[in-house]
Amino acid sequence: MSPIHGMRPPAPVEFPSTAGPLRPGAGGPSFKTIMAQTVEKVNGLQKNAQATALRFLQGEPVEVHQVALEQQQASMAFDLLVEVRNKMVSAYQEVMRMPL
Repeated sequence: MSPIHGMRPPAPVEFPSTAGPLRPGAGGPSFKTIMAQTVEKVNGLQKNAQATALRFLQGEPVEVHQVALEQQQASMAFDLLVEVRNKMVSAYQEVMRMPL
């Protein structure tokens, strides 16, 4: 049995930031680019958590708390992404209901 090591906090999920309001042609990243990068990061977290769990199940020296933290981090990032998507769809539907 391996000794218990101090737990380190999980790395924070960093989403692309915007330095100000996004305007078409303002030179900043487009909304499409930001969303694509965010989806890729969430996908990477999911794959990393899956790989860590697989290594743990294969008997490699992976701490169980590391597996749990990575699974939880991936789950929370995915939940956040889904909520952002839901808000975007809701905002789109509200704009479409506006009378001209």
